[in-house]
Amino acid sequence: MPRAHDFVFLAAVACAACSESSGSKGSGPSGTLEIELQSDMSLPKDLDEVTLDVAQNGTTLLHVDQSLGPGALLLPADFSVAATSDPSPVDVHAVAFKTGQARVERDARTPIPVGETGRIRLPLDYLCVGTVSTGPDGGVTSSCASGLTCVNGNCETTMVPPADVAVVPAEAGPGIVGSSGGFDASLVDGSAASGTCFDVAACFASATPASVNTASCTVTLPAGTVIGSVNVGVQFPIGGTGICGISACWVALTGWTSSGSTLQLPAAACSEAASQGGLIVVTTACNTQIDAMPPCGDWSSVTTATPEPPMSSLVPSCSGPTTQTCGLCGTETRQCTNGIWSAWDACTGEGVCQPGAAQGCGAGATQTCGSACQWGGCGCAADEIACGDAGACVSPGALTTCGECGHDCTALPHVQMAGLGCAAGVCAYTCTAGYADCGGSPHNGCETALSPDAGTCACPTGTTCGTTCVNQQTDNANCGGCGFACATSAPNAASVQCTAGRC
Repeated sequence: MPRAHDFVFLAAVACAACSESSGSKGSGPSGTLEIELQSDMSLPKDLDEVTLDVAQNGTTLLHVDQSLGPGALLLPADFSVAATSDPSPVDVHAVAFKTGQARVERDARTPIPVGETGRIRLPLDYLCVGTVSTGPDGGVTSSCASGLTCVNGNCETTMVPPADVAVVPAEAGPGIVGSSGGFDASLVDGSAASGTCFDVAACFASATPASVNTASCTVTLPAGTVIGSVNVGVQFPIGGTGICGISACWVALTGWTSSGSTLQLPAAACSEAASQGGLIVVTTACNTQIDAMPPCGDWSSVTTATPEPPMSSLVPSCSGPTTQTCGLCGTETRQCTNGIWSAWDACTGEGVCQPGAAQGCGAGATQTCGSACQWGGCGCAADEIACGDAGACVSPGALTTCGECGHDCTALPHVQMAGLGCAAGVCAYTCTAGYADCGGSPHNGCETALSPDAGTCACPTGTTCGTTCVNQQTDNANCGGCGFACATSAPNAASVQCTAGRC
């Protein structure tokens, strides 16, 4: 394996790999993806080797295997991969080692920009130490599932949407990667601290233990603390992990957020400090470190330390909403940290359906999704009614549900099944021999048994037509007289009605 090559060679390797991946001269589309490797630890004390692989659909576009530290590869370091004729995303995989054992990794999956240069950062940071291991065969295994990678101690998606890829200004030209390992922080995530590094040892030399709620991993700041000069870190004894000064070693933490005097730290900061014998400390001796600002050290490709406070111009202000809608009536939030927005959190509180959608329910019924993305009640169509415990949808013109649930024409007493019907919620029938519909409420069956010599019945109201009491003023079948039926086959039959004995 190659070791301790200078940065010029490394940049040449990257460019050569890019050229080979693009096919014959002039055949590939323009566009470049720059990958920046960075770490918050001391090199080569904590990490002494790094590998970087970029592949597209199984084809290797770039492979780097380099020693880290003075006389070898300095961090941060940039590597370029040119666009190919394949628009598919590329898979980026970086692993940092110590004495041959994998210690931390970071993955990303994103398309190579077309027509411009984009940049992504792959921090190989302390909070992700221990999430990767080396097997007996030399293979590297991550504790994060496939498609996930460690970010601030948590397993998160490897996908980097094109909108999150920082665009490198065209005027920056090819000078981003130079023979001296030069690095321009102003081109990374919009950092205003152009070309500066964060002096961890100097800033944390006067750090004090923080007031930590370990259950929530929050820190309470003293009243009146200026948030723009707050830095939080994990302190270890001399010889421990991190960047060492005279009395201790520190890992400066980024990724925390503030709300008033309360700082929310990544949960891994508290768990790692507890398991490794570290102490959460706070200092206000320097301007707040931002994610894109690398730590100073003889392994760093950036040598100018950030100025001490007051430097309020280093903390831009956030604008825009902290909450927005997402998915099916859900919400997602973001947080402002030192004037820089975090990525949107996961979508929460989503409903179960798209407003306006419909689906079947119960026994033939339907339900509709409301404006809150929740299913509404189970209901029947406009021309149906729900009957029974199961709420089955049935027609009100059916013989067993004539006009309403439970009105069963077939169950009426002493009616002939032949010719039995239902119209406008009323049962139509003929009485069986020897029975007549003599009740006060017509159309409720033939409840009266006729004597052999009578053959008819006296109706309390109306007139007898055969064995049925009818109202010839309103009965469509006997309008103005027995047997005079209003026409039911005319084009406007639905509107025909017997009124005052006339159709």
